[in-house]
Amino acid sequence: MSTAKAEQDQKTRERRLDKAETELAELAGKLNRYKLKTRKQIEAAVAKAIKNTKGLFDIEILEHKDTYPKKVGAGKPGPNSIYKEHTEITYELK
Repeated sequence: MSTAKAEQDQKTRERRLDKAETELAELAGKLNRYKLKTRKQIEAAVAKAIKNTKGLFDIEILEHKDTYPKKVGAGKPGPNSIYKEHTEITYELK
């Protein structure tokens, strides 16, 4: 292999890595909003971002579940108010 070809391959690899890193950074800021609210949507977006890097990234999607009481029905809370447990799932890239 010629040195020119090796240099070109190295530059291509670096360019693809830089592009994947910037796409992942943008993606991390958009998690849990827009069209990135489910694990399946996030996995598809991550796969698209790192498709040209061939396994050079080890991405883990962390899932956080927060449970809190939420009032059922309209109106001000009172002594006889009924509350329901509500679970909110958020995701994070690692």
